[in-house]
Amino acid sequence: MLDNYSDDKVRYCYLRVGSCRERAARTRDPALKASLLAIEENWLRLARGYELTEAVSLFNKEIRRLLRKQDDSAAKTVSVGKHA
Repeated sequence: MLDNYSDDKVRYCYLRVGSCRERAARTRDPALKASLLAIEENWLRLARGYELTEAVSLFNKEIRRLLRKQDDSAAKTVSVGKHA
């Protein structure tokens, strides 16, 4: 459901998540591991933020579509009532 641009951004974030996770798993340095895991978490937050933004945008579009449909129905009812 994501548009291509958002989908690309989310995909890139998850690629970075995987990269950080793999590097953290391979390192023996506790400080580096902690840093990589913190960076991984930031990439996850960013990806989820993009996903949430897209979901809210789709929700808003659907609400606007439903309101327009409702307004169109109400306008038709009013115009039919005037001609009756």
